[in-house]
Amino acid sequence: MVLRQTAERVHGILRSTDLLARIGGDEFAVLAPGSHGEGAARMGEAIAAAIAEREPGSRTPAPRASLGLAVFPGDGESFEELLRCADQRLLRVKSNGSHLSPHGRDPSTLRLI
Repeated sequence: MVLRQTAERVHGILRSTDLLARIGGDEFAVLAPGSHGEGAARMGEAIAAAIAEREPGSRTPAPRASLGLAVFPGDGESFEELLRCADQRLLRVKSNGSHLSPHGRDPSTLRLI
C-alpha cells in the first residue's frame, strides 16, 4: 500500500514526459528529460514533500524519501553512469541521515535521473 501511494504521489508531481520506474524493493528512479540543475533539485524537493504528506486522520508516521540526483550530461552520459552517480549521492545522503542530495545540497529512497 505504501509503495502504491508513493507512486501515486510521485506521478502527481511528474510531467507527461517524465517516467517513474520501480527499480527494486522500495527504490524508484525518475527519468525527467530536460530537467537540469535547479529544475531537477526543485522536482526532487517536490517529490520528497509529496511523499512525506501525512494522510488526514492517520496515526502512522508519514513515509520519508531519500533522494540522489544525477543530471545528464554533467553527471554521466549513459544510463548506467547516471544511475551510479545518483546511487552514490543517495548513499551519501543516507549515511549523513539527511534526505535530499542534489549536487551537495542537503535533501530525502528515490533516485532522480
